[in-house]
Amino acid sequence: MGLPPLSSPSSIFGEAVSPQPSGAPLTPPVPLLVFAGLALLSSFGLLFTGAFADLAHVIGWMLASIVGVGLLAAFTAQDLKRRQQRNYSPQPTASRVRTGLAVAALVLCALHAWTLAWSLASR
Repeated sequence: MGLPPLSSPSSIFGEAVSPQPSGAPLTPPVPLLVFAGLALLSSFGLLFTGAFADLAHVIGWMLASIVGVGLLAAFTAQDLKRRQQRNYSPQPTASRVRTGLAVAALVLCALHAWTLAWSLASR
């Protein structure tokens, strides 16, 4: 009455631990960093809005916090799974970019929250 046998490790851990051809090196999931960077760039652009500024700051805060940090968390999770493979090829630049984007996300969250609070307090 135990659990049924698993067909492959990928059924539990997804594609990250499925067997890869030995000649194809695994790299960090860089597209997630690119999408996080685009979300943060959009958030930065919303700092300088005129009309509907309060709504723009809420959207900018959400882009920086939920979308940006969420994509960075997904990057970290996938990268850690890939690091468990023998054919993983680390890229130190990706780790530095991830750290820079995380700091930028925190700064953008703070700027949007401060600007929104200032706007609401001045009414």
